[in-house]
Amino acid sequence: AACVRHSLTMRTSDRIGLLRDLSLALLAHRVDVDSLSACMVEGMEGQVEVQGTVLADPNTMGSAEQWERFTEVLHRTAVNGITASGASAGLIAMALSNAGTFGGSCGG
Repeated sequence: AACVRHSLTMRTSDRIGLLRDLSLALLAHRVDVDSLSACMVEGMEGQVEVQGTVLADPNTMGSAEQWERFTEVLHRTAVNGITASGASAGLIAMALSNAGTFGGSCGG
């Protein structure tokens, strides 16, 4: 089955490890990152806007409702770190140890 492309846009506080944690949360939930970036928000000290595109399995995250529910997980992860992603400690450790080779369900 072809992957479904979703867009991600959120504002959050900037912190060390923000993009790493979001990337790991996506990968831990088997969503491939196509692009992910953070830019400072002008006039809002310490705030960033995260933007990205991802590729997801249509069976697990194909609908707008499924993606919307998952973006809530990403918001919690942005604020509280990778442990707020709902991914198991083992999966997080595996993703961290294989950061360059761990792929999602649509990966290459």
